[in-house]
Amino acid sequence: MRARVLLWLCLALAPAAVAAAEQAPAPQPVAAEWREHEIIFNYQDFTTQFSCLGLREKMRKILDALGVRDDAKVSMYGCSAPVFRVAPAVSLKLRFATLHPIAAESQAEPVAGAWAAVDLSRGKQRFLDRGDCALVERVRDQVLPAFAHEIVEDRTRCIPHRIDGSGPVLRLRVLQPLGEVGVTGE
Repeated sequence: MRARVLLWLCLALAPAAVAAAEQAPAPQPVAAEWREHEIIFNYQDFTTQFSCLGLREKMRKILDALGVRDDAKVSMYGCSAPVFRVAPAVSLKLRFATLHPIAAESQAEPVAGAWAAVDLSRGKQRFLDRGDCALVERVRDQVLPAFAHEIVEDRTRCIPHRIDGSGPVLRLRVLQPLGEVGVTGE
């Protein structure tokens, strides 16, 4: 009986879902240009600690979600412990390019971009955990200024020595390329 009711509901709601998807506006293209960045990302926290390798992998995923160009590099930098052991302080060297609206006097080759919603919140990104509040906070402060972005919602109020059950919430609009993005490591 339950299966029939569920099937009936799915069949009844399917046309409405298709219609809503068809009415979703396509992103408006923006003329943009790539800008290169090199950042030494320093992370130290009393609540959540990472190995150099672990932080590198998480940072790759964050940069990928933000829409960096596909030749981005995330390198371990000055690790105080073996790369697989948790360390009290970890640094990474980030080399990446981000899109910015093209200036009228720019000589750069224009790239098609669009403003995209990015949600760096626990539950929205599989790679973010409850203890990642300080990491998201440091990304907001150290990495996000390199992006053309707008903060829509920011609830990354981290308390040292305490893991908040809700985790970090950082919702953004970021200028991203219309197409494929990706990150590599060294």
